[in-house]
Amino acid sequence: MSPGDPETAARVATFRDSGEEWRRLFAEMFGTFLLVVAWAHSTYERNLLEPGDLDEALAAAGAAGDDLLQQLGPGQVEPEKWTYGSSAQRQQWLVTGFDSGRPADCNTFTGSI
Repeated sequence: MSPGDPETAARVATFRDSGEEWRRLFAEMFGTFLLVVAWAHSTYERNLLEPGDLDEALAAAGAAGDDLLQQLGPGQVEPEKWTYGSSAQRQQWLVTGFDSGRPADCNTFTGSI
């Protein structure tokens, strides 16, 4: 299964339509994101980050943006079908959380980029 194939698109649509399953998936993804942000900030505060670590994290966040995945898959970017946000949005929220170290600052429902 790959991001651009019809099976993946069908599973995402099913998750969105199923309500409970979509909420579970979103909570799992958001929890993972907050854990990564908190770990990265804590690691920085303890002077444990190595040169390039943040750049690698930003590259990884950008490589998993829905816009890029859609470009690589079906070739057409459709923001209304995104589940995790664009590459730029994912990178911006990573920077926001990393800079503050506060999960509340990563509220994508009330925040703006």
